[in-house]
Amino acid sequence: MTIYEVTITVQPDAAEQYANWLRNHIQQIVQLPMVLRATWSVVEQADGNEHRVQHCVHYFMEDRKGLEQYLQDHAPALRQEGIQLFGGKFTATRRVMEVCQQFHK
Repeated sequence: MTIYEVTITVQPDAAEQYANWLRNHIQQIVQLPMVLRATWSVVEQADGNEHRVQHCVHYFMEDRKGLEQYLQDHAPALRQEGIQLFGGKFTATRRVMEVCQQFHK
């Protein structure tokens, strides 16, 4: 399984509007055949910096091939939508992780 992580830092004046948009954005992506599921978390600011709001989204893909298909066929247009709506009000970083083992209770 491949996890595609997107961490978004949003300026406070756009935080509520961005969160509303992000919810729909994630739902759009989860409808794609290569995406199994997603989780959306708000990152606690341990450094005490309350001048930013940070979200972390994990998209779970069956494999790396599915991620590559998403990045090639879908990501450019989806990213552009956020840029058009929120311009310089956010930044995003991305990481890719391969699951080694899952543990269950």
